Amino acid sequence: MGSAILLLATRWTVHADDPPYVPVPHSMYGIREFAPGIRIDWKAKAIEIDARVVLREGPLELFACSPQTREHESILSVSARPLHIFQAMGLIGLEAGSPARYDEQQDRWFPAGGEPLDLRVQWREDGRDRAIGPVAWMVEKQTGKPPEALRWVFAGSLMREEGGFGADADGTVVCVVDFDSALIALSVPHSADDAELWLTANSKEVPPVGTRCTLSVRSAYHPKLEVEIAAGGAFRSAGESLNAGQIGDLLTRNRDDRTPFLSVWHHPNLAESDVTRAVRELKDELRHRKIDPVVSMSVRLKKREAKPEDAGKD
Repeated sequence: MGSAILLLATRWTVHADDPPYVPVPHSMYGIREFAPGIRIDWKAKAIEIDARVVLREGPLELFACSPQTREHESILSVSARPLHIFQAMGLIGLEAGSPARYDEQQDRWFPAGGEPLDLRVQWREDGRDRAIGPVAWMVEKQTGKPPEALRWVFAGSLMREEGGFGADADGTVVCVVDFDSALIALSVPHSADDAELWLTANSKEVPPVGTRCTLSVRSAYHPKLEVEIAAGGAFRSAGESLNAGQIGDLLTRNRDDRTPFLSVWHHPNLAESDVTRAVRELKDELRHRKIDPVVSMSVRLKKREAKPEDAGKD
């Protein structure tokens, strides 16, 4: 235990020549440094993380890890502190869920949850800029081919009972198997047992070890709109009253290759009939726009929640 604490303290020691950790105000646009190794692109609502290639072949438990942790089973190593990555993701509006967890009574793993994410790796090769999704750098053990799709989620790691942020200690930044401390994880369970590891590095595609690159993280949803159901079943967003058609316009405007998402809140004191009618109206509008409400809409009670990004701040 003592050696683990010493290693953790060494890994995240702030040296005199390190840039100060000063969070950037929301009102500043463009790409700004948030913490060492992390930048926020406020306009694109994305974060950029400095990384380098540390593995080109062999079985994988992670796509990206922290230094001095799991470089023997991770393609990338990122120098940024996982807690700071967590905080930056929260600042751009990403919602953390929970990592995969093991239930002893049922003797099974439950999958990670959280906001779906879009991950990209950017680097320079032979004088030109390259950008790919992580799936291109991995292949399935059984087929030797890249997996058809990987659904990343903002699992959010956890605070340990003894104190400390789980991903800081374990280096579990972007995981492809089940870790209870994962910051970013897959939405489908995969065993971390060595005999059951399902992915290996794609040596034909991964650039040379030491290659510096940028791991960008953003919501898999775009546009992302938050709407409140008000008294009488009316809709409000950012202080303005809207009808269902206007909400549909906002969701279909400036779309890219990502999925639009509508987060709907309502106060518990609202009449159930008003909530039911408003939700039905929004679902009908989404279907009219050929947007699947099962995938692109959530409905929740409005309540005050603690902010996890405040936990463990320096």
